[in-house]
Amino acid sequence: MLKNLFISALGGFFALFIYFHFFENKSVIALKENKIELQNVHNLGLNDLPNFRNSVKKSINSVVHIRTHYEGAGNSLYDILFDEQMPFPMEAEGSGVIISPDGYIVTNFHVVEKSSQIQVNLIDKRSFKARIVGLDPTTDLALLKINSNNLPYAEFGNSDNLEIGDWVLAIGNPYSLGSTVTAGIISAKSRSINIIDKRSAVEAFLQTDAAINPGNSGGALIDTEGNLIGINTAIASRTGSYVGYSFAVPINIVRKITSDLREFGKVQRAVLGLIINDIDAKFAREEGIKRIEGIYISEIENRGAADKAGLQVKDILLAFEEVKLNSSNELYEQLARHRPGDIVHLKIKRGDSLLNMKVTLTNLQGSIFLENALLERLGAKYQEVTEKEKKHLNIVGGLKITELKAGKLLNANVKEGFIILSVNKTEIQTISDLEEILNKKETTIFIEGIYADGVKAYYAFAL
Repeated sequence: MLKNLFISALGGFFALFIYFHFFENKSVIALKENKIELQNVHNLGLNDLPNFRNSVKKSINSVVHIRTHYEGAGNSLYDILFDEQMPFPMEAEGSGVIISPDGYIVTNFHVVEKSSQIQVNLIDKRSFKARIVGLDPTTDLALLKINSNNLPYAEFGNSDNLEIGDWVLAIGNPYSLGSTVTAGIISAKSRSINIIDKRSAVEAFLQTDAAINPGNSGGALIDTEGNLIGINTAIASRTGSYVGYSFAVPINIVRKITSDLREFGKVQRAVLGLIINDIDAKFAREEGIKRIEGIYISEIENRGAADKAGLQVKDILLAFEEVKLNSSNELYEQLARHRPGDIVHLKIKRGDSLLNMKVTLTNLQGSIFLENALLERLGAKYQEVTEKEKKHLNIVGGLKITELKAGKLLNANVKEGFIILSVNKTEIQTISDLEEILNKKETTIFIEGIYADGVKAYYAFAL
């Protein structure tokens, strides 16, 4: 009995010894370690944590609240019963950013599209009516103007300097709350989400996790220095509200688009004259490409910029102005910053050779001239006369009108198929010839030409 009691006591002693020596000491060590970690966090101090006060103060006054009025289709009981759609006034809201002290404001195209009246409210509660200077649906941007001076305006940053992980702030007017600021990081660049329903759409968005919601569209995305680095445009959501992803047009695209709209009233779109393919593992296998890099050139437009510079089908475009390219979005982003007539440097891989080539960018018509309101005012599409047409009509050149819309030519009773031979006594063979004459800004246009049946015609009108 005593022997069994002694053995039990001895076992208990060893159990207590093991507990205190191993487990209790480990608990103490763990608590000490936790205490040290907490002390390290406390020792950081407030000055070591992100602070966005100064950057917000620098930019918040430049962000405006936009209210638009437009006519919508009716859906009253009368409309339904009698199948009539009576227009009635509707309202929409968004944000914008003042980019000059004399009242130019950038916002999204979808914020002001089809609006009949635009009201801009400043943070100091002043209100102005705005007019549209220009629209660009391909980038979802619009430029507005209000009549005022000495306005607070945002300073442009450089979106090229942004890296994934950089802090950014979104400022806008979600749900009519007014001047709301949210923070996040850059989570991706040159992102395409296929929201712009245009053939020549440019989608190279900055993706962030800064919260934006309906009403933020057209607002500011700023960096930690308070500089404007993007215009908030869209969210990826199945609910219509923010769920973690938001997208902004990079400021380096915004800068060029707003400059064009302010100077010309339209965007000067530059093209290379290429049809391209992104290169992935499957495509590389099919085409026998050794390295997955760059953009594959699958077609080249005849007499386009790339064709004139000597690029070839199956070339791989590696870099545009020293910017490495691995997707079509990245190429479109670079092109969106240039105008027709700009000379750019491309790095090309042809087989096993690396080539550096210079290309003069053109507009969609293949010309290096900047598109102007006068050419638009004529209201036509053109193509150069074929050799067969020259021989049939016994002419040496000319510019054929293939399509007419509202404009000076239609008003002058010009018909489709008319071949322009000369304008103001100067022979015409290309769209560039026509643009060169219009750039002289003469007040009266005198056109000589011929129709396909050989009938000559003459037209004159004032610009």
